[in-house]
Amino acid sequence: MSEEQQARDIGEARGLRNEAWSLVQRDIAQVRRGLDGRLIAGRLKDRATREVVEAIDQAREVASEHKAIVAGTFLALVGWFLREPIGTALVRLLRLDGEGGDEIETAQDSDAYGE
Repeated sequence: MSEEQQARDIGEARGLRNEAWSLVQRDIAQVRRGLDGRLIAGRLKDRATREVVEAIDQAREVASEHKAIVAGTFLALVGWFLREPIGTALVRLLRLDGEGGDEIETAQDSDAYGE
């Protein structure tokens, strides 16, 4: 390769380098303009809000696809929280013969008296 050809190749490489550098500089300036008007807290808030909305949308989609599972889970939770009143009602229903049905002592009552 002659010196003349090397000089041309170097000149072309420098031109490409300078063109690429100007593109990088332009991109950096564009990013800075986009970030100047907003503080970090605002960007974090927007991102968190966007992720929460996406999570809610995904939960809705899963819930709509599995309605029976969601309903069963809800009923199980309600049953768990109302287990004592339900148990008391069942005991009263089973003691229809009148043998002390009004004096039912629940587990919570016996714990309160230290028994």
